Amino acid sequence: MQENLEQQILMLNNSIKELNIELLLWQDKRQMEATLTRMTPEERTAVVSRGEAYHPEMTTDDLDSIL
Repeated sequence: MQENLEQQILMLNNSIKELNIELLLWQDKRQMEATLTRMTPEERTAVVSRGEAYHPEMTTDDLDSIL
């Protein structure tokens, strides 16, 4: 019984950690979108070409749709 509860607690902790990571990625993506929309086309091109606007879930199509 105790071992089962400990296993369930570990699984819940891992799930919470994964959700926190997802939340951070989502917040980072939204912040990048907000930043890109305030830039001029030249500034956006420079930032994207330097790789500073990269996000694992963000594609070129995503960047185009933001602009």
